[in-house]
Amino acid sequence: MQVLQSPVAHLRRRLDKRMSKGEDVEDFAANETDKLKENVISIDESNDKEALVLPWRDSVKQIIACCIAHTLVIQPGINMAFSAVLLPQLQESGSNIEIDKSQASWIASIVAIALPIGSLSIGPMMDRFGRKKMCILATLPFLVSWALHAFATDVWCIYIARIIAGFSGGLTTVALVYVSEIAHPKYRPMLLSLNSVFVTFGILLTCVLGDTIFK
Repeated sequence: MQVLQSPVAHLRRRLDKRMSKGEDVEDFAANETDKLKENVISIDESNDKEALVLPWRDSVKQIIACCIAHTLVIQPGINMAFSAVLLPQLQESGSNIEIDKSQASWIASIVAIALPIGSLSIGPMMDRFGRKKMCILATLPFLVSWALHAFATDVWCIYIARIIAGFSGGLTTVALVYVSEIAHPKYRPMLLSLNSVFVTFGILLTCVLGDTIFK
């Protein structure tokens, strides 16, 4: 049975033969090394092309998984638009919680102050607990925030609810990291760009529901 030799072993054997005959092997070795490098590069390129091919069933699974992860960023979209729905209700006569213009300004802007804190905190938490777990755990502050909004009795409860909402909005950057790591290279740019689509959907959802429920 013939034993197959690796390209390097084959090249070394040919060099030994030439050296045993007293021939100059420098030019020969340089030429053969260049050929070997070209073969390795061509193999790598062919492997990369094969890696870009993904069965359509697996593609659908990846798209669905990435869309589910991107649903996290609906919350920041809601945060951006929610003050436009909330403030008119608080400023109406007969509102249970009375606010002035200064307090209204804080309610609208305090989310942006808390958001960077969540963005900076999510990095170490992702490294410790993992991307997928943090995608799930990031939803817990959402629930706390909306519970405080629902049962608020004074403006300070609303402040705290908005701070938690901003913090939780910063945590949603885990979705981008998760998608970038699981997405196939062929679909990664498209799937990452969906982040803005879901943020916009959150804004649109808030405006539509606010106009429908509170008109």
